[in-house]
Amino acid sequence: TFDDSNVEPKLEVKIELASNVPSKIFKPYPISDSGRKILSKFLSEEIKLGHIKPIADPIVALPITIEPLKNRVCTDSRWINRFIHGCDLSVPSKEELLIKISQSEYFSTFDFRRAFKLMRINKEFEKFNVISTCYGYYSSDRLQFGIKSASGLFHLMISDLLRSLSKNALWYVDDVLFFGDLDSQRSAIIEFVKICSINGLKFNIHKMQLFKKSVTFLGSLISSDGISVHPSRIAELKILEKPKSVNVMQRFLGKYVFISKNIENYCEIVNPLYPRKDDENDGYVWSSAREKAFLRLKDATQNYLTLTPPLPGEDLFLHHVPTPESLHVELRNAKDDIIDIYMRTYTSAENNYSDLEKELLLISSYINLSLPFIFERNIIWLTTSKMISKMLQTPLDLSSNASSRIQSLLAPLSERNNVEVKIFAAKIDISSFSDISLTKYLTNGEIRADQSSSVVCLNLFKYFDSLDKKGEYLLSIPKYLREEIELLNVIEGIICIDGKPIISSNLALIVIREIHRQSHSGTVIMVNEASLWYFFKGWSSICARVLDECSLCLRMKAPTHKKTTCWSPALFPRERGHYDICYIDNNPIIMLCDSFSNYVMVKMLKSKSQENLVSFFRPLLEQFPWSILISDNEPSLCGPDLAMLFQEFHVHHVTSIPYFPASNGLVEKYIHIFKTKVKKFMLSSMSLSSSISAAVHAINHFANTKRKISAAQLFYTSYDKKIDYLPPKEVVVPNKMIYFLPKGKLSSTYLAGTLVATLGSRINVVLHEDMKYYVSVDHCHYGYHKYNLDEVLKDVPNLFTTPLEHDDKTLKLLDHDHVDDDAFLYNQRELFNKECLENSIKSMKELLELIRKSKHKNFLFIDGSIKNGHGVGIYGLLHGIPVFISKRGYLRGRVTSPRMEVEALMECMKLLQSKGVGEADIFSDNSYVVNSVNQGWAKLWLSEEGKRNSRNKVPAHINQWKSIMEIHHPNYKIYHVQGHQLEPHNVADLLAKGESINELLESIKKYNDPDELFPTSEKVPPLQLNLPAPE
Repeated sequence: TFDDSNVEPKLEVKIELASNVPSKIFKPYPISDSGRKILSKFLSEEIKLGHIKPIADPIVALPITIEPLKNRVCTDSRWINRFIHGCDLSVPSKEELLIKISQSEYFSTFDFRRAFKLMRINKEFEKFNVISTCYGYYSSDRLQFGIKSASGLFHLMISDLLRSLSKNALWYVDDVLFFGDLDSQRSAIIEFVKICSINGLKFNIHKMQLFKKSVTFLGSLISSDGISVHPSRIAELKILEKPKSVNVMQRFLGKYVFISKNIENYCEIVNPLYPRKDDENDGYVWSSAREKAFLRLKDATQNYLTLTPPLPGEDLFLHHVPTPESLHVELRNAKDDIIDIYMRTYTSAENNYSDLEKELLLISSYINLSLPFIFERNIIWLTTSKMISKMLQTPLDLSSNASSRIQSLLAPLSERNNVEVKIFAAKIDISSFSDISLTKYLTNGEIRADQSSSVVCLNLFKYFDSLDKKGEYLLSIPKYLREEIELLNVIEGIICIDGKPIISSNLALIVIREIHRQSHSGTVIMVNEASLWYFFKGWSSICARVLDECSLCLRMKAPTHKKTTCWSPALFPRERGHYDICYIDNNPIIMLCDSFSNYVMVKMLKSKSQENLVSFFRPLLEQFPWSILISDNEPSLCGPDLAMLFQEFHVHHVTSIPYFPASNGLVEKYIHIFKTKVKKFMLSSMSLSSSISAAVHAINHFANTKRKISAAQLFYTSYDKKIDYLPPKEVVVPNKMIYFLPKGKLSSTYLAGTLVATLGSRINVVLHEDMKYYVSVDHCHYGYHKYNLDEVLKDVPNLFTTPLEHDDKTLKLLDHDHVDDDAFLYNQRELFNKECLENSIKSMKELLELIRKSKHKNFLFIDGSIKNGHGVGIYGLLHGIPVFISKRGYLRGRVTSPRMEVEALMECMKLLQSKGVGEADIFSDNSYVVNSVNQGWAKLWLSEEGKRNSRNKVPAHINQWKSIMEIHHPNYKIYHVQGHQLEPHNVADLLAKGESINELLESIKKYNDPDELFPTSEKVPPLQLNLPAPE
């Protein structure tokens, strides 16, 4: 029944001819040399199995082709099919399938092996079942794929054999699905195997699935939840390109037909895409309406619907979804799960029907077509029309005076005793409302149409209009809307929260795309702009999707920034400004950026002459007073004419620290943003001058903080209180030996000097050979000694402190768990620095001894790094195969060293889970990571008692620890290793930093042993850096 033995057919089908077949011998189609090899192998196997035999003088001989994707030999049967009677074959409907699988938890599937070859054909047709090849003619007495009636005949034969199993089985051609409870399913499968054995039917044991939670049948995913779209179908549809002709569009839409019920509003979306008569003459015209429909279809296929099986005897609810161009009804259960959807476009005559007639047409059509669901179930029709309810309650009184059309539509409904009509809300007449846009990016009509198809908005309308059932309707509204229910109002027939229309994800995507088109901004700016006009939950995910779609932003994406702390925050507009010169296409451009508001002023100069610079600054200084202006030490920015101008307007000019450009980093930052935006707009076919204007407008007039206020609004805000500028003073400190880079990053070696004073918190005053140097603390060190806790805490950008320059405008941007990470670690530093004495490896000798004693071959060294951005590295052995993984730059927001160490452990756990590893040894140099697992801290954090720490805060990295502990197994042992002491761990460290590991791999060879972790040089594969994390 399922082995590789050859079985003679015990079943025969009769292929009936519609007319006499004339003699016709086709010449063999030309095939390539590789095709000849495939054909030769095919003929040899078929002759050996007895499926074909050579023939010398055929009456009919059909050509063959080689199918390129699967290298399969196929017979071209188009000519012979003209003389064959067809055999009807229908795919089992989704309604039938849903009813069959109701209440089933487990499923089984079988697939017949070489299905058609299991059946013999009648002798009369055997003489026409001949193929023509370059190696001669071959006839066959088996049913062949390609014959017009082959699938139908095979299906009918299988149906006769399996009819007794119909209570627990459903089949289509060579696929069989079993369902029901385990006992009845098991009995049905045993009977099925007996039937196959008696009738010489073989099934493919490799494709067999027994008692699975979900299986594949008829291209869909079948589970206890219902029928959903198979992942392979989703992947296929994602890569479909935009059709450019009528035939290609017809094939494109054909791929969606079978899953149309799984796509929300499918009929309404694709209606503009169907070819019209005009397209046949002019070619397929890609209009703006079709472009919009194509994008809506792509959006709708991001989240597919699952059709839920109905329970026997449960009440079902019919929801009429009004759409302008199509019939649309949804059948749902009491839990509001979708069971079935019926959609089709109106005919030209139906377009003239009234709204009452359209609803009657829809319901009557659906009830007649969906008898499997209607049978033995109560159907509750939810309608907004009181007239329909009265007509069905007293059909003879009301319908006698109605039109013949209404009477014909009412007739099939009045005969149904199990159809009940309920009025659920008064329909709002939007015809009297103005379509003048209340918002910036959408018209009122678009919002109303969107809300009319939203179940949430319909429930909100019920709540708003109800007088005695507000509590009942309130429970049907999502929690995030219930919290805002006091702000609920209706404006021009549109449900609003605090005056902002509630929109769906489809409209949210349109809004974000338009904002991004105008500004090419990032997530924060787009979310702030959109939330000024609309109420929606999930802006960030929409923004991420739009940014991934924008090729310009992907090409110009900035790398991870290092956070610097320099100037103290400005307290009012124009207190301090930073200016510098940049170049675009060899054109000098000067930028002045206000430190308080980040408002920028830009001008393209003819040259860097003093005259041009003065002409830029004078109008600005005449209009607004400035306290401080900062520039770098470029001669043109510190010239005498500018100095006189600044003195005239009482402006204090300050130059940044030599060789430390970060001290003028604000303008450097906005120059980078400005140049990036200019390039994006220029790539959109705009001129340089227009691109400069658009870039400045995007920076100044879109909100750039969580205060939801733009730079321009902040810049033109008047402040009554102004604080005089007090330049930082040198604070004398006890003399101490220090090493410093005199020219910052440009210096290659440190010089020894004496620390004599500090200038603020970031500048050291160093004395060397009777000369003072002002050097950033980033370019100084005190020699190779261990730091105490006080020295560590004095350094601003260290692990336990947060940057200083966080005023009330920007602090909320960092209001997430990564800020709390460092504060939590500060309070727990004594625990995190605790030595891991029990599981600590201090030398290569100890490591090799541990490996020799191990009974498995799974050893992984992990490390995390924030150097050059951030990343994690994994190096070691899994199942005897070397592993090299480097994953970098994949997180957003602020990252810390402890977080990256935890990320490294999480990626390691995912790798072990994906490879099915039962035992493994993991090595990390981070005490926090090792102790959190070995000392049980992570379990405590995830328990009810550990939900909050002593500061009433959620413990750091709680989401990562949750993922780790869900995978962690007692057989996964975690060892602590001394940092930078073991060369295998140094490899993981370099992988985390994205650096070359070739030299370390060479040094590891000296420890080589076939039974140890490290493979020989011949076994080491090419390095695989920047691999994605394991799924």
